[in-house]
Amino acid sequence: MPYNLIWQIPGKHYWEYAWIRHLLSGLELVEHQDTTGDDFNHLGRYRLILPNAIIVDTGRLSLLNDKRRHRAMLEQRLGYFQEFCRQGYRVGLLHISDETGLDLPSGAYGIFAFVLRNYAYPQFDGLEHVRITPLGFSNLARANALIVRPRDINWSFMGTVWPTGPRATMLQAMQDVEGGFVHMTPHFARNIIPPARYRDTLSRTWLCPAPRGDRTWDTFRLYEGLEMGCLPIVERADGYYRRLLGDHALIEAKDWPDAARIARELLADRPKLEMRRRACEEWWHNFKINLAGDIAAFIRGRLTEPHSPGPLDQLESCHSD
Repeated sequence: MPYNLIWQIPGKHYWEYAWIRHLLSGLELVEHQDTTGDDFNHLGRYRLILPNAIIVDTGRLSLLNDKRRHRAMLEQRLGYFQEFCRQGYRVGLLHISDETGLDLPSGAYGIFAFVLRNYAYPQFDGLEHVRITPLGFSNLARANALIVRPRDINWSFMGTVWPTGPRATMLQAMQDVEGGFVHMTPHFARNIIPPARYRDTLSRTWLCPAPRGDRTWDTFRLYEGLEMGCLPIVERADGYYRRLLGDHALIEAKDWPDAARIARELLADRPKLEMRRRACEEWWHNFKINLAGDIAAFIRGRLTEPHSPGPLDQLESCHSD
């Protein structure tokens, strides 16, 4: 059975677009654009109502400085979501870019038969119809874009580094690890390396340090490194990556000085480093395949079987038993 995928964002302009394509690759989809235009600054129209629908919507609206505008848009979105219920349609939500976890009222997820979202927050724990997915790779490193190159860069980091914080700590620790490549940008998505060069640099890199993002642990950098065959290094982060990825093959360090020590040891033993890199590459390949299959089964089940999404504190559910 085909599902109606309703874009309330101009998807191809969002960093998550290629990853969304992978997550939903196990489903037959009929796609619909319900936006005011086709560039990043255009927003959803929130008008198209269809059965068996999956809505793709963004959480970046919660970051608007104009609170009055945000409130008006929130009311429009909630009214649109509830209209599916009023017409007797089961509907799912793919909620991206909600870095704060505060984009929608806590009860709003009860409208939906299922929710897929990136970025984990405690308020979503225990909700059986809500599934947290990895942030995934951005459009800078598309799936199946792996290019075989001699790996002549020991480690690399490309991105914004604030004066303080985990990225600055990472760079300070890694500066004593020889053979690194660093390209710092003044702000997110500004003065970035062109995509072809970015992919080429990662394809030549052995180790990819992936410090946490501005608000959450998950970052595009981690998955872009995986896509290009690097061996990422992350902080142990109270088990965050184990909860998100299961029994993964990433390097977990207790802190960035410990990560630098591990990097030096691996770089001194290239056969061991290559063995770990290949194991990570194989794990990531299998993880992606299994994830897409699991999500397809999850969506089919939630859109066809009755369920109770749990207690709501603000909005009435239209999918309870």
